[in-house]
Amino acid sequence: MNTIRIVPGKTGSVVTAYPSNADFAYVQLEQSAIIQNGGWIREVKRTTLLRGNTSVLEKFVKSHKDLTLPGSLIVLEYLESQVPADIAKENLRNDVSFEDAIAPYIKRAGENGVALTYKGERILRFTKWDPTNSSTDIRVVHDNQVEIANAKQALGAAKLPGNKA
Repeated sequence: MNTIRIVPGKTGSVVTAYPSNADFAYVQLEQSAIIQNGGWIREVKRTTLLRGNTSVLEKFVKSHKDLTLPGSLIVLEYLESQVPADIAKENLRNDVSFEDAIAPYIKRAGENGVALTYKGERILRFTKWDPTNSSTDIRVVHDNQVEIANAKQALGAAKLPGNKA
């Protein structure tokens, strides 16, 4: 895997304070990875956020002057009923409904596509920084290919010339 980079957020700042409470912030980490999937090799961009106290994150960034970090960004996928307690505590908000808490982590077919499922249960996808580079990805393979194909076909039909759908 390639080096992990600390990259500017949407505001252009490396440390981005939360608008609702400037005492807390996040930094965005990014890494390119080459993965094998179904006999094909492809390059993917992985990202994750490190959250914390704003002043601590600013010190963290200053201590990495070249804006690079050791380790790797790993992908952890689980069925929604099987998310380990430590992963749920670390990532899922407890001040909102379960649906709202898991919404950013639902694995989808494309950016806004159909939720990927296995035996009818949604797959949740978390990305985490492993500074030791000792962890590996945990993947769940979806089985709702027919639903995805139908959604893609409907989307394609909606985009045909002359179709006002």
